[in-house]
Amino acid sequence: MEDILTYVIIFGFGIGLVSLYLYRKDKQRLLPVSVQHYSNLEMSVLIEKEKSELTEIVIRLDSKEKALYPSSLALELIDAKRNKQISELTHLIQGNKSNDLPVSEFHIKADDFLALLKEVDFPFVSFRIVVKTSGGNQFKSHELAYDQRWKLYKLDSGNYN
Repeated sequence: MEDILTYVIIFGFGIGLVSLYLYRKDKQRLLPVSVQHYSNLEMSVLIEKEKSELTEIVIRLDSKEKALYPSSLALELIDAKRNKQISELTHLIQGNKSNDLPVSEFHIKADDFLALLKEVDFPFVSFRIVVKTSGGNQFKSHELAYDQRWKLYKLDSGNYN
């Protein structure tokens, strides 16, 4: 009788672990890559992963002022000598899912974004996402980089202590 009870407990524990693994693997995750705080704006660059694959890049603008209207979205490519080139991202935007100001979200499909990075003829090392407002202000994310394995990640500053 004790052997049967032990097998039932082990079998139940195994089913619980497998179901927990499948639940966590299938879940969509929204992970922050860069969060910049300005005096009147918080700019976040988030990546959405589903089944461990990068599916979408979300640029979120949380404004304290209602008069802040983003006019364009661009990509600032930076090479090893710190030369810069601007590439427009406005044509890749899937739509603004939140039309209520002061919050704006821009969604870009990861495949389209990574294809843009691969087809650029500028030898970049890192890049920034730049939001230009109707008032003429520019807001930039942290420097980000692209890697085959990690996809998008925030570069290390190199400053310690």
